[in-house]
Amino acid sequence: MRALPAFAVLLTVVLSGCNGQSVESNGGDDQSSGTEAVALELVKSDVAKAYPFHRYGADLYLAGLPSEADFRSMAEAGVRTICDLCDVGERGRNDPEPDLVRELGMEFLHCPMGGDTGHGDPIFDEGRRILREAERPLVMHCQSSNRVGAVFLTWCILDEGIDQDTALDLARRSGLSSSFLEGRALEYVAAHRGD
Repeated sequence: MRALPAFAVLLTVVLSGCNGQSVESNGGDDQSSGTEAVALELVKSDVAKAYPFHRYGADLYLAGLPSEADFRSMAEAGVRTICDLCDVGERGRNDPEPDLVRELGMEFLHCPMGGDTGHGDPIFDEGRRILREAERPLVMHCQSSNRVGAVFLTWCILDEGIDQDTALDLARRSGLSSSFLEGRALEYVAAHRGD
């Protein structure tokens, strides 16, 4: 009998996007007769005061723009990586975030979306790569979590196999509010299914 690591089982359940519904799991062993029901969903988090600020699973946070105090709270809570989707022009070239994040012992990743960088496939590719590979706990943020929701939507469907309706619900609740970004994310998903 092959057992999946606990993290893999947790991640599978979390990324199923069950929204409070039970998910049956037998640890990946189809011949096992025992199952356990686990319910996980996107929840508001009190790690930071940024709005919105949601936790998805044990180690992924989706957020609007954090303050300096929020970054300090995140570091104290054990967050390892911050990914900023804000375009450079939004907050100026002297933005203190990268230095502050590094000073607090967290990794800073920048995947600018919008402005000069646009909303093209390379941005979604990089955002998905970060969600797959960055050290966790991870906070992905932009100004309002709108762009975060768009990247999260593509990752949920393409990398985690969550059905489109459930993924859309999760993305909207995480902050996705722009019909343009939602449409762009779904175009990207349609073009990259099966990659």
